[in-house]
Amino acid sequence: MRARSRKPFPPLVAAVAQTSTEYSADLYTDSDFLLNADGRGTLSLRLPAWRTFTQCEVDGKHVVLREKDDYAYFEVAGSVHIKLVFGMRPRFVYANERVRADSGRKAVEYGPLVMCAEQADNGGELF
Repeated sequence: MRARSRKPFPPLVAAVAQTSTEYSADLYTDSDFLLNADGRGTLSLRLPAWRTFTQCEVDGKHVVLREKDDYAYFEVAGSVHIKLVFGMRPRFVYANERVRADSGRKAVEYGPLVMCAEQADNGGELF
């Protein structure tokens, strides 16, 4: 019987996240993502597709974000405080043209929110 070698688990990073977004009437605010991480290793965070820009602070200091394939990577050695600011701007998103019932329709996306308008596209009696 041949013994299998086991790879040790990679170093672990524990993290606690908090978000804060103030949606205002002018629709031009940004979304903050606060993260406290502790441990050793690489922390990978998926960046949202709706962001228009990203600013990053680690322990209160502005840093250039290390980004690849829509992920941000942070080397953690000990306890760190990470703040990410995601820029949000309204934009149109369009329905898939292969869905005949939705052809030509669009919605307004604002960060993680998708807004729609009713009545005009659905006729007069909605309820």
